[in-house]
Parts: sequence; structure tokens; C-alpha cells
Amino acid sequence: MNSDPSRKPALPILAALLIWLAVGLPQAYPVRPAAAQEPDHGQINVVLDAGHGGIDHGANGPTGLIEKTVNLELARKLTLELERRFQVTLTRSDDYQLPLRQRAAIANQGKGDLFVSLHTGAAFLHAVRGVTIYYHSPQGDTGSPAPAHQDSADMPRLWREIQTRHIAASRRLAEALKEALLKSGIASECRILAVPLPLLEGADMPAVLVEVGPITNPAAESAMLSPSGLDLLAGAISHGIAGFLDQPASRANPQ
Repeated sequence: MNSDPSRKPALPILAALLIWLAVGLPQAYPVRPAAAQEPDHGQINVVLDAGHGGIDHGANGPTGLIEKTVNLELARKLTLELERRFQVTLTRSDDYQLPLRQRAAIANQGKGDLFVSLHTGAAFLHAVRGVTIYYHSPQGDTGSPAPAHQDSADMPRLWREIQTRHIAASRRLAEALKEALLKSGIASECRILAVPLPLLEGADMPAVLVEVGPITNPAAESAMLSPSGLDLLAGAISHGIAGFLDQPASRANPQ
């Protein structure tokens, strides 16, 4: 037995070492891995409307691709892109029909900050191509009142005038989408049109209808049949929406 009083017992040191190995070094503050950081959802709610659905098939492509299917699949892919930063509401999440104005009503009830209705175009000439973005204007591009649709005339005046206070913001949203689509290279042509649209007239937020390309064009249909083609479309539209919402005026008051 060693009776040297200057030497301390080894057992407490060993015990401390075992505790240190078990719990690790203490830290002054927690460190979160970059991959675990939460996305910045904020309070922005983007409402996506997959056009048509149920017995309303929309247009058909040369090989039989149905517009309602493309619209829903694109809405799902776009949701995955957008929900990294924003809240997303779908007017329909499966293959069922919705009345035209119920779509805008869903957006209003969900306190949406912007409304994007997704469609494909259609044309008698298969060579027609490009993206068309519409925003609602009672006068349209002619500057004079357009003849009222019967279903629009039957609606209360207040409903028919809701979108009019958002026309300027809807135009900016259309321009942001056009810029993103052209920059992505996925759209060689992109038009913006102001027309009377019963679908959008009751939306109490910036609202547009996007025809992502004529499904009747064989090349456009082929791109829509390709998951990668829809991924590219979803990415471009997502960038356009984010670009609009990142504008100071839109962030301060998206409506």
C-alpha cells in the first residue's frame, strides 16, 4: 500500500472520465445542423388551383393526355417547391370537380395571399406553343367593358367587383411569372392577357390563371408527360411566385 499523501486516488479521475465520455463536452449554446433548419414559412399563404377535375376533363393531348391530370400533378409538384418558404393551400387535392367560383371562395376563406390557377392551353393548330398568363380585368385589353358572361351576371355585384382592387398587383404577379418562365428557358414565348375571368373575379388577393402550354401541341404534351418537364415548370413558377412576394410592396401588403 502506498502511503504517499501527495498522490490522489485514481478512482475519482476514472469516474469523471466515464461521465465526460457519456454526456460529451458542455456547450454554451446549442448548435443546429444546417440541414435541420426550418424553412421560413412566415404567414404567406399561396393558394394553388388545379383546373378542371372529375367529369370536367379539360383539353386532351394528341396521345390522350388529359388536362385535369396535368394540372393536378403540376399543383402537387409546385406545392413541394413552395412549401419550403410558404404555406400552401390546394383548392382540390384529388380528381374531383369544383364549381368555378368555389375555387376563389376556398382561397378567400383560407385567407390566401395570392391565387394561381393552373391550366394547359389548347388550340386547333398543333403548332401553337408558349405560355399564356391571364389576369382579370372587366374591360380586358380593349379598355371597354366586355359583355358579361351569363354566370357572371347572375352573381352579386360585390362578388364581381372584388378582384378589381387587386388588378395592379395581379398584373405584377403575371409579370414576375413571365420573367421567371422566360429566364428558365422552359418557355420560348410567354404572353400576358387581361380578360374578364369569372374564375378570378371573386378572389380577394392578387390572382392569375396560367396556361403552361397547349396540350394539343405534341412537343408540349410530351414535356407534360415527362416528370422532369413538370419539375422544370414547377421550379420556374415557384421562382416567379417567390420573386413577386419578395418585392417590397408585395411583402408589406401582398393584397
